[in-house]
Amino acid sequence: MSRTNEMSGKIAYIMIGLVLAICLQHVAAGAGGCKENGNCNYNDNENDIGTRDSGVILVDLYGMGNFHTIQAAVENAGPGDTILVSEGLYLENVVIDRTVTLRGTGRTRIDGDLGTGILVRADHVNVSGFEVFSAETGMLLEGCKGCEIYNNTLSDNFHCGIRLSGVRDSVIRDNQCRSNGGRCGHDDGYGGYGLLLWDSHGNEVRNNHCCANEWFEKGEDGRQKPLYATGIGMVNSDHNTLEDNVVTNNSGYGMNLVGDFNRIIRNTVRSNYFSYYDVFDSTYLYSTGTVFHGNFNLILGNEIANNFEGIKLVGCKNLILNNTCKEHKVADISLEAGSHDNTIAYNTFHIYRQRPIMVYDNSSYNNNIWNLPYSGNYWSDYAEKYPDASNDSRVWNMSYEILGSADNYDHFPLCRPLGIENATPTASAGSVITTGQHRYVGFNGLGSESCYTIINYTWNFRYQGKQYRIYGARPGFMFHEVGDYRISLTVENLLGETDSDLVIVSVKDTDPPLADAGPDMVIPNDRPFVLDASKSFDNVGITYFDWSFNYDDERHVYNAENQECFFSIPGKYRIKLLVRDAMGNEGQDDIFITVVTDNRPMARAGQDLFITEGDTAMLNAADSFDDIGIVNYTWNLVYAGEPVALYGAENSFTFDAAGMYPITLNVTDSGGKWDLDRLFVSVRPMPIFHAHAGHNRTVDVGEPVYFNGSVTGELASIPEYVWKLEYGGNCIVLSGYNATFNFDTAGNYTVTLIVRDAKGNWAGDVIWVNVTGDDEPPAVISTPVADAGQDVTVDTGQYVLLDGSGSSDAVGIESFQWTFVYEGNRISLGGSSPTYVFTTPGEYYITLTVTNLDGQTHRDTVKVTVTGAQPTEINVSTEDVTGDNLSRPLPANLPYEQDGKKNDTGTEGQDETNGKRTKGETEGIGLEDDGTKYGHIWLPVLAVIAASGILLLGAFVVRMRKWSARVNEKRNLRIESVREISTGKDRKDRKTSGNGHTKRPMGRRVRIRRKRVRV
Repeated sequence: MSRTNEMSGKIAYIMIGLVLAICLQHVAAGAGGCKENGNCNYNDNENDIGTRDSGVILVDLYGMGNFHTIQAAVENAGPGDTILVSEGLYLENVVIDRTVTLRGTGRTRIDGDLGTGILVRADHVNVSGFEVFSAETGMLLEGCKGCEIYNNTLSDNFHCGIRLSGVRDSVIRDNQCRSNGGRCGHDDGYGGYGLLLWDSHGNEVRNNHCCANEWFEKGEDGRQKPLYATGIGMVNSDHNTLEDNVVTNNSGYGMNLVGDFNRIIRNTVRSNYFSYYDVFDSTYLYSTGTVFHGNFNLILGNEIANNFEGIKLVGCKNLILNNTCKEHKVADISLEAGSHDNTIAYNTFHIYRQRPIMVYDNSSYNNNIWNLPYSGNYWSDYAEKYPDASNDSRVWNMSYEILGSADNYDHFPLCRPLGIENATPTASAGSVITTGQHRYVGFNGLGSESCYTIINYTWNFRYQGKQYRIYGARPGFMFHEVGDYRISLTVENLLGETDSDLVIVSVKDTDPPLADAGPDMVIPNDRPFVLDASKSFDNVGITYFDWSFNYDDERHVYNAENQECFFSIPGKYRIKLLVRDAMGNEGQDDIFITVVTDNRPMARAGQDLFITEGDTAMLNAADSFDDIGIVNYTWNLVYAGEPVALYGAENSFTFDAAGMYPITLNVTDSGGKWDLDRLFVSVRPMPIFHAHAGHNRTVDVGEPVYFNGSVTGELASIPEYVWKLEYGGNCIVLSGYNATFNFDTAGNYTVTLIVRDAKGNWAGDVIWVNVTGDDEPPAVISTPVADAGQDVTVDTGQYVLLDGSGSSDAVGIESFQWTFVYEGNRISLGGSSPTYVFTTPGEYYITLTVTNLDGQTHRDTVKVTVTGAQPTEINVSTEDVTGDNLSRPLPANLPYEQDGKKNDTGTEGQDETNGKRTKGETEGIGLEDDGTKYGHIWLPVLAVIAASGILLLGAFVVRMRKWSARVNEKRNLRIESVREISTGKDRKDRKTSGNGHTKRPMGRRVRIRRKRVRV
């Protein structure tokens, strides 16, 4: 004993010395150096001037900020930081490769020196307040998304002011792009762009001013000739919006756009003008205001004026609406060969210098449409060309001929121009509608007006707690509930202009009340009873109650909702209930009262149950009976050392640990008499593991859904988690027990979790995600589809896995219930994939009933054939009982339980721990540096505390050795006890207490790891 204490003391002194040395070294470093968490200032960068506030970096040429150059600030910025650049001239090429906000303050200028002034390669970058000049490209966005470029000036750059290459979902607004371009040789490629979108999609380009951009070529003979500069260009770019931009005085195209599904709205394209005749090549070059080369584009409300040519279109199924084209020498609009199925309407075309309007339709198919129903275009020379035509103050009665090879006409030429200010429609939802319940109500929006065709009628209202949206000029809806409902109509025309109106639908009460006199009753002849009509129902409220019956040759009538009565004469009595609501609607119900002499009830708990770990035992006392009726069912059991009480004729309990559990049923009748019965629940070990995908979810559109998976059972290794769902026509696969996904479209989605271990074992589970939003379709009551799986054949004693994972529903399945008859008993199991063991051969038909969130149900049946062959015996091994394997730890950071159990402890040592369980290992106390600047002061204090703990280690080791010796003496007894329990010896061989519970040996409980034999 003394040698042990001496050795412990030596160890303690050595550990104290090491701890103090480490702490002193750390204190010295903390006093004079930087922390590793990146929150202090690094002084090894020559551009670093001093400290900065968190999230804000200052750049100043004169030493008043954190850095001298913009690039140094970017390289030292963290995600989300804001870089403020003070006024001055910066000669550099800035590359932004992280998510930051770059903002110029004052007049902040960048000389790009024929490189790229600002290059953005990261998502969600904001750049504003800069003047960029003398660069090849002023600003270049490359392969990024979610950026915003605004309030910048890009001028005198050689090729482009702003260029987007492979950019998505970004905003380019309020920028000045002027005087970009230059003089080039034959091999210099494109140039002279104010703003260019290249292979970029889903962007917004609005309120930019692109002017005076030019491009000249130096020919082989040394002469310079103008080429096509462009204010705003687009190449192979779709789903972009160009809105409210001003494009003027560019030496070539105002807009040259190549792409599909773009929106070109309210732009001004003016005075983009040049014409040039090359005498050497005998070619004539001239500018065009706008060139559109693509399909399904919307060209709306633009002013295109004083260009050499107005609009040139090559493509199909484009909408050209409400544009003003004037003062062009060649043509206001020209449809080239190959263009078809385009719609041109509500536009205004003017004569230029008394010359005829030059509009051409040279398409090959003669199927472009120059008017909508009852509305075409305004032609300023119509009255001169057709002096005999008449009009109705809105359209002329003679068609306007469109020049060109297509031989087309505008069949409804307008009498006057239509501007944007005349585009707003007027919605009319009709007058107040009064109706009864359960009647179809028709809405009428045909009174709505618009000078442009109304293309959408949308009716919105709230009913039964849900938001409904229906479409059409004259839709309908059936109202079942009484009330006044506000119905909102929103109309939208071709230009996207909308208007709304309201109509009130007043639904009156026509439903009779539902009388409910309660259930039939059997009562003793010596006790009073109560007639209860409180469960009667009416949609607006019951105002009158009437009970009537004959007793002892007399007529009795009562007008109370609840009435106490007393019958002393045995017999059967019929009692009538009449209820009436405020509208005079009536409802009736009957109840029978049987008066008897009270006898003792008979409790019937049912047959013994055999289930698997993790399964739910379904308790059913339906066979219990009494002459006057049982009023209380109580089930009592002891689980995990604690008493458990359950109430009700039908109940359930989930057993997570194997063993034999007695359950006692106590039934009591209304006279206070009672009876007892008992059954046993035998819980077998679980041979497989189970996956758990969590609960069904309901979220809003755009809200992230966090999936959290887990697994219970016996695993061969750390499991692999895979989540699968169908979304947008694609199969989405996520990995990890924690996964996140955003649903941008409302609907109901099925999410499947698959868990696999290294041996190829797997388990699955399914949940439903209901995504709601403003565009949610009308609520629909759905019916689920039950799928009980394929018929199976097993041997007696073999586990049967019931698989209901193939069941489906639009809104999500709420519950699964499996029912069948086995050995004369009705068995009920819960869950999508429960297990059961059949010990008697035969054919069993198992019915699966699924219930969805709306309360709808569906059934399916599977047949299980059980043969007489016996499965391989399941052995219990005690090889892991001794040594360090008494408690084998689970892999870290994984949400699952081993065998679905937790380690348990016995009762030894409860005097010292007040009955609480003690841990088998001593956990060390650690303090992690929190990153504050005073962290190093606490380390010496912790060193002293740690040293004090080490001094106690020696005494603790001695006590642990004595305790270990006592445990080894009792271990064989515990192992033998566990073997007896696991091999299923008769309960008569065990020692039992007076109350019938199995006695266990005193001392620490030992967890047994079972070796499972796959059958």
